[in-house]
Amino acid sequence: MAAAVVAVVAVVGAGVFASATQPAFACSNIWEPTPTASPAPGSSPQPGYVQPDMGNTHVAVGTVVPWRDAGSFGPGFAFSAEGRVSLPGEDDPRAQLRTVSPGFFAALGVPIIAGRDFNESDRRDSESVVIVSQTLAQRLFPNQEVVNRRLMWTDPIMKFIDVSTAPRRIVGVAADVDDEHVVPGPMVTVYHPFEQQEIWGGRLFVHTRTDPYALVPPITRLVRDLATDQPVERAATLVEQALAGVARALYDAGVRVFVVAGGETSGAVVEALGARALAIGPEIDPGVPWTRAVAGPPSWLALKSGNFGSDDFFVRATAALRA
Repeated sequence: MAAAVVAVVAVVGAGVFASATQPAFACSNIWEPTPTASPAPGSSPQPGYVQPDMGNTHVAVGTVVPWRDAGSFGPGFAFSAEGRVSLPGEDDPRAQLRTVSPGFFAALGVPIIAGRDFNESDRRDSESVVIVSQTLAQRLFPNQEVVNRRLMWTDPIMKFIDVSTAPRRIVGVAADVDDEHVVPGPMVTVYHPFEQQEIWGGRLFVHTRTDPYALVPPITRLVRDLATDQPVERAATLVEQALAGVARALYDAGVRVFVVAGGETSGAVVEALGARALAIGPEIDPGVPWTRAVAGPPSWLALKSGNFGSDDFFVRATAALRA
């Protein structure tokens, strides 16, 4: 098992995806999922019931950050399933592949509506198992039992990405999680247990009722202590955030004029300075004017992307401001 990249995703509240039709993903308290039924004292939760969070922090691993990593696996991979009848000439259906650890669905507030979640017994040396999305189950086996059927990947690409095409037993059905689109739709998804499938990058999901941003630094330090050679994901973003932090520190020290190069860096700086609206000022170069913050703390900003501005842009920006 290898995880070449780890991204920390902190979520807060009892549920991130309350249902297949009402997904939400943010580092804020969106809403509480409504349980379908409360279990009797001392009994186990029934399928479809989301165990209420009693204040503990839940941690799970997945391969995709909803929406941010959209399209990572293209249109999905071809598969078939035990008992499915194909029409002559019909292609096998395609599904998104996700690898998750036990507790992933609970951490995101996604109910298991049939069967069970992954657990510690789903290891590399045990029976190969999967969980499928509700849409997959309904499309392939409408009004039929899906749990305990066998599913097989049939896509020829699998031999190049080290995914076995051997049969896997379906042990659970989870509510749809549309992690590809902001406006949700049906999702055909197959989930592999973390211990049974090699992954090339992991996302660490932390479910908490406290401030999620406060957990990112200590978790990041913990991961780096465990693997000192751990590569940094999206290093450009770290640079942009570092420069935004510098701009904020300069503002706090009394600086009110900023010349920023780089589109993403400009966005990060504007956000860090709290500039919610900008008035357009004199033009420095074609398409690059001075701007003045008119909503938020006062400041003057010259913002350019990499494709705009002449070689002497910084000199011209300073001269235009003085003029």
